[in-house]
Amino acid sequence: MATETKARDIMSEEINSESYQNSLKYLATIMEPAQQERLVALKNEKVIYIVAEMAKMCNPRSIFVHTGTSEDDKYIRDQAIANGEEQELKKQGQTIHFDDMGDQARDTVNTRYIVPKGMEVNSLANQTDREEGLREMYSFLTNSMQGKEMYVGFYSLGPIGSFMSIPAVQITDSSYVMHSEAMLYRHGYADFPRMVEQMGDFFSGVHSAGELTDHNTSKNLDKRRIYMDLQTSTAYSVNCQYAGNSVALKKLFLRLAIWKAVKEDWLAEHMFITGIEGPGGRTTYVLGAFPSGCGKTSTSMEGGIIGDDLAYIRVKDGIARTINPESGMFGIIDGVNKKDDPVVFDIIKTKDTGKEVIYSNILIKDGEPFWNGMGMDIPEDGINFSGEWKKGNKDAEGKDIEASHKNARFTIRLKDLENFDPGAEEPDGVPVGAIMFGGRDADTSPPILQTFDWKAGVAAGATIVSAGTATEIGAEGTVRRVPMSNSAFISCSLGKYLDNYYKFEDHLNSTPQIFKNNYFLEKKAVGYDGPDTDPNIKLVGERRDTQAWLGWIELRTNGDIDAIQTPIGFLPRYEDLAKLFKEKVGKDYSRELYDAQFSLRTDKLIARNEMQLKAFENDPSEIPAQLFTTLKKEIEGLKELQKQHGTIVSPFALDG
Repeated sequence: MATETKARDIMSEEINSESYQNSLKYLATIMEPAQQERLVALKNEKVIYIVAEMAKMCNPRSIFVHTGTSEDDKYIRDQAIANGEEQELKKQGQTIHFDDMGDQARDTVNTRYIVPKGMEVNSLANQTDREEGLREMYSFLTNSMQGKEMYVGFYSLGPIGSFMSIPAVQITDSSYVMHSEAMLYRHGYADFPRMVEQMGDFFSGVHSAGELTDHNTSKNLDKRRIYMDLQTSTAYSVNCQYAGNSVALKKLFLRLAIWKAVKEDWLAEHMFITGIEGPGGRTTYVLGAFPSGCGKTSTSMEGGIIGDDLAYIRVKDGIARTINPESGMFGIIDGVNKKDDPVVFDIIKTKDTGKEVIYSNILIKDGEPFWNGMGMDIPEDGINFSGEWKKGNKDAEGKDIEASHKNARFTIRLKDLENFDPGAEEPDGVPVGAIMFGGRDADTSPPILQTFDWKAGVAAGATIVSAGTATEIGAEGTVRRVPMSNSAFISCSLGKYLDNYYKFEDHLNSTPQIFKNNYFLEKKAVGYDGPDTDPNIKLVGERRDTQAWLGWIELRTNGDIDAIQTPIGFLPRYEDLAKLFKEKVGKDYSRELYDAQFSLRTDKLIARNEMQLKAFENDPSEIPAQLFTTLKKEIEGLKELQKQHGTIVSPFALDG
């Protein structure tokens, strides 16, 4: 019986003098001398070997090396327009990109870790055998770039010169992907040799859009694959363009960073970073982990923004400090409007600033962008991701095609925002004052609470429950457990990931405060029909109430106000919130609304914790015992509270 040959693994192959010289000779046949010299100047044999071997496999017509200059940025943008991946709009600097109708969200089914036989990554994640995965990925990449140009970019995942930043390389045939990365990440070409020497290695991304349709979108979506190889710190993706699947530096490299962080005792998280101003002009930096579509970007914009999506957290001198590995924003545009998102709206719609914006999968009419929930009239025809569009058009399943996709996006540079915090480029990062964990919960969790301590905060993060959104294919409307809002990206066992969180506190002299929040309580679910809310709004409260919640977090983090102790943590006192609503939101805050938002529905809270206990008990990894201790203690306290006050416990009954 013949044995199957071992799958080739370019990223692990040994490089000797002969293989290096052969790489240079091959590259000389496909690259202009000036482009090849850009690679040679890095003095990194591994980079040259990888680029050469991937070029042999993918078979591009040429190779362009991005050195991070403005001229190179312009070349990439011009290429995206010339090859039809983007189209210029009326406002200077703005372009539109359309993904295929079946390629407009993260493909969770075909996103997998490729691991050796017998290795379990995470019970919440998909995985496939490493040999089979490499063989399949390389077969799909073979000749995938034929007739196209290969682009090679170098990046710093974090501020230049930071001890926390990670060097990264991206190989792609998509000028749209390379253009996006030029806006979303710090160019790292000039600093690459130093960074590699400091870290010892780098993250690699290989992407091909594959064969294209007549509309310049990925054609073979049935062969779409997004694979992470933890052994070589490599992310592969093929037959896709949607940035969540193709821009390796984003969620694909987040998975690589989490694997690295757990081994090295730090945290790589799916969190925003924003600076909230407190009394006397002080700034408290707050991080927040919300599943996609749960108000993460809009909350990040309420303060001095450092980042809206990702955070690396390390300890220096006993203090938790954080950086944003990104320098741009790939935000959901659905619902972005002048009232709730004035800073972003001005850049992308109102003002002709000349700042670069890449839209994706919205409606274009006469060179102007339109999207759902923008607070303006939307034309009844135009061009969108489906092609020529008119209101009432149906898809293949007979469903209405909306003017813009629910997961349509905008890409901008963070430094273009008027509330950009210069701390974003501090090599040592900024100190972490507080961390928020939130989800999309219609009937159980109050809008905000503070956990008792770090251990209780880890439990709060581990037990996030959220309704799925259009950011993932097929997920909308499903209710799922989303630990730390990171379950889709955890690249080790859940037990190891949570254990790393608990142990992180051991390195701290000053521990960040942890809060749990929920913007999505529904009036019908909690039986609220009182004043203070628009009858057309189904939620108890409004999005702009965020300023009050953040104001309370800032004051509590600095020990300025008291709170109500309950079995699940500390709740705000009515008087404090009423003052914050007046000062921060500019409206009165009634006792009736406060009571509806912060009454403890003990039966639901108990059932939620019991569900979580069962789920963690069934997890095959070794979940830290502390998590079970915290959840059981909360259940005991809630049952005792229920005996004293009934199923629904008003915060007024507990205050004082």
